[in-house]
Amino acid sequence: MAGSEFLIQQLERWIAPWKRRILCMIGKCIISAVNDSREIQTTEIQYLSGKTIANVERLQEYGFTSVPPSDSEGAVLFLGGNQQHGIVVATDSSQYRLKGLPGGAVALYNDSGDYVKLTYAKIEVHADEITLGDGSSFKRLMNEEMISPYNTHTHTDPASGSTGPPNNLLNVASHATSKTKAE
Repeated sequence: MAGSEFLIQQLERWIAPWKRRILCMIGKCIISAVNDSREIQTTEIQYLSGKTIANVERLQEYGFTSVPPSDSEGAVLFLGGNQQHGIVVATDSSQYRLKGLPGGAVALYNDSGDYVKLTYAKIEVHADEITLGDGSSFKRLMNEEMISPYNTHTHTDPASGSTGPPNNLLNVASHATSKTKAE
């Protein structure tokens, strides 16, 4: 038995550095800072009992980008177990994440409470102001900028020339809203 114990000890000693590297290949971290000015975003993370690691790249899905707030949780991979070459591959902020969504729902959100929710047959936008691509913005989905042209528009009538403005005029007090619902 002494010979087999010796072999096991030698094997464990030989495997130990590989075991450490494998165990250190993936872990949880806390994001303490983000640098979004480079080609690839980098983070400073707190890893394993408070060890700080700077300039850890953060990969993001094409077409989506974000800057997670400090104290966000993350999943970090270390290539070959080397803590000098880490990559943050996922982040979450339990403080700001929208909760209670139904199955299949998707949401975009930020730390100030703004969000876009996509649920079955419904899109919900919660923000104080929406800015469109041409730089125009509105705070309500129906506002004076939309009501005035409606109230003054006319149609061409082949029989009588022009129809005149609508009979039922819209007004801000009864028609301006921040919500819409498809009937």
